Amino acid sequence: AAQLADVQYRGSMRLSQLVDNLLDSVRIESGEMRLRRQPVDLAGVVSEAVELVLPLTDQREQRVIASLTPGPSLVGDPQRLFSVMVNLLANANKFAPDATQIWVDMAWAPGQVTVSVEDEGPGLPSGPQGIDLFAPFKRSPDEEPSQRGTGLGLAIVHAIVRAHGGEVRVEAPVQRHGARIGIVLPVDAIAV
Repeated sequence: AAQLADVQYRGSMRLSQLVDNLLDSVRIESGEMRLRRQPVDLAGVVSEAVELVLPLTDQREQRVIASLTPGPSLVGDPQRLFSVMVNLLANANKFAPDATQIWVDMAWAPGQVTVSVEDEGPGLPSGPQGIDLFAPFKRSPDEEPSQRGTGLGLAIVHAIVRAHGGEVRVEAPVQRHGARIGIVLPVDAIAV
């Protein structure tokens, strides 16, 4: 019974993420995506996203190693930034093999913070295919795992991060090999 409940929970979590992505995609396309502007504890948001995807990573015996350093609050939409992190972590979970590691790193610099997610999967396509990485409904043609997605995750990540005045970077792997995506957000120290 516990195993069945766990399977149902994972399935409902995937379905919820799919619905959220589709709704965000429609909002982005229509220009109706609105951000709430409030103080955000980014380390807390990232930590919550890691907690949410743990059932998925546990199912595949993947280990998430998070190096989160609290810093100043930034102004943004915590729910949208949570969605960004869930999408990045879900991609890492999907493309990395079983029994591998996923790293989440946070680095603060004057005026900005970078959060990077790295996996041990096949990496990102090289050459001209990389140009469409953040386009809606684009997926890796050769290395898509059996759990196919909609191709909306990185497009939504890109749109939300840009709406926050930030950027999404494809970075060279630091830990081993695979894909490493970083989001860079502006930080203005504010009183909370």
